[in-house]
Amino acid sequence: MLENTIKNKVGDLINQVKSNCFMPNANPTARQAFGLMMSKFFKWSGICIAEAAVYALRDSNFRMLAENIETLIEYELMDSGQHGCVIVSKRRFDHLVKVAEENG
Repeated sequence: MLENTIKNKVGDLINQVKSNCFMPNANPTARQAFGLMMSKFFKWSGICIAEAAVYALRDSNFRMLAENIETLIEYELMDSGQHGCVIVSKRRFDHLVKVAEENG
């Protein structure tokens, strides 16, 4: 299965990153090593890293969290002045704020 292949190959890479990219005795977690891999793979682009996280969250059925992160990405693009970005509508923003407040 593809999932097993991904887990094995990425697991090997995670072990290499844990061994070679952290200080001795750091004992990094798999998540920390994977995060470092993502950072290097996407050449330290926070937007690309966040977009990859959105796709992973959607695949894991965390759609609301994915939408919240998309909103943050849109605001980051707006604040940075990057052209061609999609700005979240006031209606969508108000809805997201309401949902966030309801969910505490």
